[in-house]
Amino acid sequence: MKFKSHVFVHTFLPLILGFCIYILFKSPKLSLKAFFFHQSPFKIHVPNNIFFNQFKHNLPDGLWSYSLMSLIILVVGNPLTKQNVPWIVCALIFPIIFEMCQYLKWIRGTFDSLDLIYSITFSLGSIFFLTSKFLNDEKQKQF
Repeated sequence: MKFKSHVFVHTFLPLILGFCIYILFKSPKLSLKAFFFHQSPFKIHVPNNIFFNQFKHNLPDGLWSYSLMSLIILVVGNPLTKQNVPWIVCALIFPIIFEMCQYLKWIRGTFDSLDLIYSITFSLGSIFFLTSKFLNDEKQKQF
């Protein structure tokens, strides 16, 4: 039961939150939004400043990266073991490759260095947060 709640909180919840930000705050011209809502009744206007721009443009990428890294950590176990490091490195490299492909116009999208910063920061946050949970769980098992 504990595993299922961790998966929900650390993978599905960030994905749902990022999806909601994407749907509610992004331009109606985006293909995903147009797919779900022809004329979106959910358009929410937010002030045009750096905080809200990062909230609506970069936070969903960070949440997606957090979710991916958390899922990998929860599935493979403690990320500090030798056999699990390649999985963690792949999850860290994936957003970088994705952004570089956008920069090179190999896939649709716009390259944004802040997306890279958010993705790496949120992935590292997942590693540090869930690793400390694994270490605390191990200490509690010893007593």
